[in-house]
Amino acid sequence: MSSEADQDSAAESRASGGPAVRILLWVLLVVFSAINLTANTVEGWSMLAGLPSAIVVVGCAAALVAHHVKQRRR
Repeated sequence: MSSEADQDSAAESRASGGPAVRILLWVLLVVFSAINLTANTVEGWSMLAGLPSAIVVVGCAAALVAHHVKQRRR
């Protein structure tokens, strides 16, 4: 039998995303970093694919930092 506190902490970890969100953010960060690197080395692709992928990379990095800070405060 689980106590009410255990149920509350499980609900909080589901609401904060838990490890699945962190894994997804890391995968997106690596994939879009590779796209950005490739786009910036192939001439003519820099603005077409480089800029949007750079924006996604910065967003993923910011989300990972925010997720880490949120988890540390608990």
